[in-house]
Amino acid sequence: SDSSGTVVYKNVDSLLQVSHNLPVGTLAYVTDQEAIYLRVRDGWRTIQLGRFIPNQQPPTQPNPISVIPRPKRITEIPKTIVQPNSLTSPALHLMALDKPMAGSMRGIRGADYECHRQARRSGLTGTYRAFLSSDTQNLNSIIYYSRDRQIPIVNAKNQVLFNSWNEITNGSGAFFNDDISIYSFDGRDIMSDGQWPQKIIWHGSNGKGEFIDNKLCSKWDSGSADIMGRASSLLKHKLLDQEEYTCNNAFIVLCIENSARHN
Repeated sequence: SDSSGTVVYKNVDSLLQVSHNLPVGTLAYVTDQEAIYLRVRDGWRTIQLGRFIPNQQPPTQPNPISVIPRPKRITEIPKTIVQPNSLTSPALHLMALDKPMAGSMRGIRGADYECHRQARRSGLTGTYRAFLSSDTQNLNSIIYYSRDRQIPIVNAKNQVLFNSWNEITNGSGAFFNDDISIYSFDGRDIMSDGQWPQKIIWHGSNGKGEFIDNKLCSKWDSGSADIMGRASSLLKHKLLDQEEYTCNNAFIVLCIENSARHN
């Protein structure tokens, strides 16, 4: 069975609200009780904790992180996905930052800057913006030009994830082609690499990529367990599913190239 790492919640009520989205085997830490729960088939079981060990000792080596097994990679794109003509067709790249981040990203501009910095470090010349909504920006507005909203969204290997940006923001939740991987700027598959034990992305949007409420980790500037942010579990193969998590969780942050070169 799959496990997606430990998630953190402020209280049991907030945990139970998202139980249906969490796979069997998930560990959840509830901060107001300082208790750990294990997701089982029909609910949750409490894990009894042992003797308290103060912080003076060096941290013990964590257990190896379980990662989600991937199906054998297919070499052909399914017929429902439009395949561009190699690098000659215009396309926009969707990438991930090299490390997961809590909600404290120094605001939307701090997240944008990190996308820009890592893209440049990787030798990419396009302009990359964080795949996030805020109170000053709808995610769906990141791609400005109409022609760019209609071309394929591809990964680092130019394999098609979505037929277009419009397909991501049409309200369906942005189902992605799960046979095609999303890669970080340093070339790792975020769905199989243990660098991202929780296969969840921050986005702060509704299903159409719009800002709707304050589930934004205080405008992406807080890593507090008392504040919530909107996110999506990639286990459900969607980029814009509607789930809420406390902002101290370190999740995947995606970056989208916001314009393409057209011949």
